[in-house]
Amino acid sequence: MEQPVTERPGRESYPPAGILQLRLYIANQSPNSVRALANLRAICSECLAEDAWQLEVVDVLTDPLRAVEDRILVTPTLLKLSAPPVQIIGDLSQREIVVAALDLVEGRA
Repeated sequence: MEQPVTERPGRESYPPAGILQLRLYIANQSPNSVRALANLRAICSECLAEDAWQLEVVDVLTDPLRAVEDRILVTPTLLKLSAPPVQIIGDLSQREIVVAALDLVEGRA
């Protein structure tokens, strides 16, 4: 996978209030990382309007210092950067837990 990717290119580092800001740490194209990214995109697409969320994907194999800065020990790990902050570890396949942790409502988009 290439360098860290931002799902919403061209946005500022600090999005306006009300935008859910997420950072997903992955390990290249490992099965769990690919599954976590797909699960997260599906959840956000179904629960949020397109312009209501911002996702940064960080590959710890190409940018290990970012993982150290955020104290990431395992991948995949999702960080909710918007208040209140949340950390979720795993492939994000337990949809109900992810939706609740991110304080989302199913079908809101």
